[in-house]
Amino acid sequence: MTPDSQERDPYNIPEFDRVMRGLVGVDPEELKETAQMSDQSSNEAKAAKLKSRIDELREEWERLDANGSQSTKQNSVSNRIGIVQKQLKELTGEDY
Repeated sequence: MTPDSQERDPYNIPEFDRVMRGLVGVDPEELKETAQMSDQSSNEAKAAKLKSRIDELREEWERLDANGSQSTKQNSVSNRIGIVQKQLKELTGEDY
């Protein structure tokens, strides 16, 4: 394998095009779009999970606040919320 072949788009190979179009009847462009959609779906699932975790932590913070718990516990929960929010921001660019 040459260094150039490692950097190429794996779907931009004439043999791949021929095999996919001829034997399977699949358009390589369609495969690229499907792969991109899969990545997007995966990111959306991760984002949903992070948002859910943020909501859980906010509920925990509210519960601690209602019970008059020590501020150190609330600070700990606040820090965890910030960490998860940062992960979400890095993944989607969204503030939540």
